Amino acid sequence: PLQTAWGTWSVRKGWLIRRKLPSGEFGYGEICPLPTHQGELATDIGEEDSAFARWFVEGTNPTAVYSAMSAALLPLDRETEIKLAELDAAGYRFCKLKLGVQDKEREWQLLEQVCLSLPQSMRLRLDPNASWSAADWAFWQPRLESQSDRIEFIEEPFEPGITAKEFAYRANETSIPIALDESLQENLELWTERDWGGFWVIKPSLFEDPDHWLPKLEGKHDRIILSAAFETAIGMNAILRLASMLPKSTHHGLGTQAWFADEWGVPQNGPRIESAPHSRLEALWNTIPE
Repeated sequence: PLQTAWGTWSVRKGWLIRRKLPSGEFGYGEICPLPTHQGELATDIGEEDSAFARWFVEGTNPTAVYSAMSAALLPLDRETEIKLAELDAAGYRFCKLKLGVQDKEREWQLLEQVCLSLPQSMRLRLDPNASWSAADWAFWQPRLESQSDRIEFIEEPFEPGITAKEFAYRANETSIPIALDESLQENLELWTERDWGGFWVIKPSLFEDPDHWLPKLEGKHDRIILSAAFETAIGMNAILRLASMLPKSTHHGLGTQAWFADEWGVPQNGPRIESAPHSRLEALWNTIPE
């Protein structure tokens, strides 16, 4: 199970959809809402929730093959140093670590050791899942600054309730780039209007039709990091299709497949993730009991 600042996540629940297209082919899509802090999902799925799934269904191309480079996703513990060395040997260049899970003193001890032993070819993405208060930021900022050359960015560090102005102020007072994540889900328009200069971490499964929002980020495509919400191969294929519309040099945040204890994911060769063939999506659908 994945340990996050808001709790433990051990089961992925969602919806799969199928639609017969004018060509006679079936298109497949996946609706992947995130659970609440209680681990529950809403039972009412509206047009907005299914927008990304419908975008992929309507653009179905059974012969298309998509791929993208990805960062890895690891917990921060005593085994992290060993695992990072293994990932480096496998060709990974970025790794995402979840923070805000343990006592901050303990997390810093672990993270400092990781930074000191990190392979020169790798950089870290740190994700506190919007859990840091002003006091937490005062603790973390100087410590992370001391290891800034090891860190690509910090993803959405500040707890909910902070204003956009204060968020931007804190981001400007550190040399480490900051990435938006949860804030974009709540108000993408606000941050496009503010012309946010950091990274944009976007979970496509939680957004509307990409044809609507991607043009609004023209000129920022090299700072967009697509992030997985623990989709099956159906949802991951949709993300990989979207990734094909962005710079190929980007290492997205799609390292969720290794966390599954089943065969519902997509092929992965080191940091490169490849789309599953259309026949595989059909086979997954057919495993669902009537």
